Amino acid sequence: MRHDDDDYGLPHIDVVVPDDARELDEDVAQWRREEKVRLRKARWAKLTKPFKGWGLALPITVLVLLVAILSGTLMTLFGPRVPQPTTPAQPLVRPSAGVGSVDGLLPSAEVTVNGAPLHTTRLRPALIAIIPPDCGCDSALRAFDEITETSAVRFYLLADRRTGGESVKKAHEELWKISGRVADSQAAIVDDSTNLLARTYQARGLTVLVVKANGTVGRIMLDVRTPPDPAQIRF
Repeated sequence: MRHDDDDYGLPHIDVVVPDDARELDEDVAQWRREEKVRLRKARWAKLTKPFKGWGLALPITVLVLLVAILSGTLMTLFGPRVPQPTTPAQPLVRPSAGVGSVDGLLPSAEVTVNGAPLHTTRLRPALIAIIPPDCGCDSALRAFDEITETSAVRFYLLADRRTGGESVKKAHEELWKISGRVADSQAAIVDDSTNLLARTYQARGLTVLVVKANGTVGRIMLDVRTPPDPAQIRF
C-alpha cells in the first residue's frame, strides 16, 4: 500500500466542500453549457448517420437536383408554350367576305405565340389587340381582358411596329410589361414580325379584332378609347 492511500487502498482525494453552495453556480453553468453542446452534437450525428460514407457525392447530388427543379420551374413559367383556348374552336367556315373584312378570315400566315410557332387560323376564338407604341391604353385593355375571361377565350397582344422604329425585342419587352399590368393567364404575346395583321386591318390607335370560334372576324374596332358593351361582342 502506498503511503498516500487510505485504509481501504483507495487513492487519497482532496475534497473541498464550499461553505456557500452559490460558489458552485459558475461550475454548474459551465457544465450545462458543455452538456447542451454534447447533446446537440449527438442529435446532429444521429440525423446525419444514414448519409455517412457518401462523402462529396451527397451534396453534389442535392445541388444537381435543386438546379434541375429550378430549371424546370423557370421553363414552365417562361419557356415557349402555345396557349390553348378554354372555349373550343369550331371548324373553319367558307367566309362570305374577303380577308381583312368583317366576316372574312384572318390572313393566312405563321406567327409566333409566346415563343412557339402558330398559324393565324388557330387564333380562335379570341380577341386580338394590335397595340401601337406609347398606347396609354391600359384601362381599355384591362376591360377587354375581363371580356375574354368572362367568355373563356384567349386574349392576344400584338405590337404595331409600322411606326416608331421599335425593334422586335423592345416591342416585345413592352408587351410583356403591358400584359403584366392588364392581363391574366389567358393573355399571350404574338410576334407578327412582318406587321401582317396591322397592315391588313389598317390598324389605327388601339385596334381590336373579334375572332369567332369559326375563324371569321366578327368585328374590327379601330382607335378604341372606350371598350363596347360586352353583350355586343359575340364569339
